[in-house]
Parts: sequence; structure tokens; C-alpha cells
Amino acid sequence: MAHHTAFRRPPEDLDVIIVEDSKPMQTVLRSILMPLRFARTRVFDSADVALQAMLNEPPSLLITDWRMRPTSGFQLLRAIRHEQMAPLCYVPVIFVTAHATRPLVEKAMRAGAHHLLAKPVSPARMHECIAWVIRDSRELHAAEDGSVGIEGVREAFDAQHERMKTINRAKAFHQHMERRSTELQGQVDQIMDNHVVGSEPVTATSAAKAKMQAKPVLRSRRAGEAGEFAAVKRRFG
Repeated sequence: MAHHTAFRRPPEDLDVIIVEDSKPMQTVLRSILMPLRFARTRVFDSADVALQAMLNEPPSLLITDWRMRPTSGFQLLRAIRHEQMAPLCYVPVIFVTAHATRPLVEKAMRAGAHHLLAKPVSPARMHECIAWVIRDSRELHAAEDGSVGIEGVREAFDAQHERMKTINRAKAFHQHMERRSTELQGQVDQIMDNHVVGSEPVTATSAAKAKMQAKPVLRSRRAGEAGEFAAVKRRFG
């Protein structure tokens, strides 16, 4: 395991390579990086030409576009992130892209990218990103297949996916149990309606109906009680 080639080095000590197939974007990136006063800045519009230059003189930092032809920035990253490509395999890589989706970010980070910036890139954001990469103390290490990755990145994504799988399984189980509970309650309600006497649900309408039916009975009972009281009074009065 080893630190990347820009770790804890001042900007004025860095040899930087930019790979960008758009001439206007090359100009933009040059102007953004100029205040950092790098020791050297080399610009290429082809990943293949940039790779040949890096093999001859390895840079300290690589800033590359993601989508290029015929060789993309991702393919360039995969080419250098192998233990047989040392010391190139330890060069930190920053991607700039107009297509920053979550799957793309994960793909880049799993392959060994240190950071990714979405276009259009602001000077402040680029400077902060480079400063962060210089401070990044994560080491790079080779897997069994020889590919070189950043310490803990693949494991972190794997753990995140496992958590999401667990959450999704729990959600699916909860939804299943809710449906099952609704079905069972429907069966219980049907049994109650078919086999239990007086199973009419107590609602506001049924309660009012019962109250209206009870009023004549109550008046008749009160009249009878009054008549009995009057008869007793006549007899013993």
C-alpha cells in the first residue's frame, strides 16, 4: 500500500496533466488552474496521446474528462490503475464531466478515481477539490487481480448496497404483512357478519335508529308506571 503521488505536496511542486478533447474547455481549465502555479501543466486532447506522455514522464496529478473518443477518461483510468503500471498507478485522478449521475460516480470511485467534478466547473470548486486530494491520506492497494484501488472505497460501496438491500427487504416484508393483515381482517369481518347475532356495525346511523325505536317503548313504560301509581294512591289514599 502507498499514498498517491500528490500527497502532502505543495501545488507549486506538482506536475499536472489535463486530458480534454474540447479546445474551449482546455482554455477554461488552464485559466482555472493558473492561480495555483503548478510546476508544470501539460494539456492533451486525446487519452491515448496523454497515456504515452505519462509513461515517459509520470505526472503528480491527472485531471481528465469522462466522455472522450476513441478512448474515454474511464478507460484511461482503468489502464493506469494496475500494479504493473507503477508508478502511474499511484497518480491521483480527478474527473470532470457533464454527466454526473450516481451510477457514474460509483463506477469512477470503484475504479480508483479520487474525486469527480460536474461541469461547468467553478474555480473555487476546482481549487477546493485539488486541496482535498492533496490532503487525502487514503492509501492505494492492489487487489488479487492486480487492479489498484483506493483504500476502503469498494468496501464502503459494498456495505452501502447491503444496507439498501436490507432496507428494501424490510419494506417488501412490511408491505406483504400489511396486505396479509387486510385480507385476514376481511375474512374476520365476513365471519362476524354471517355468524354473530346482532352483528350490524354500530354506526352513527344505526345508533340514531335504535334511539328512535326506543322512544315509544320508554313513553309506554312511563305511562304504565304513572297509572299504577294513581291506582295505588286511590286505594290507599
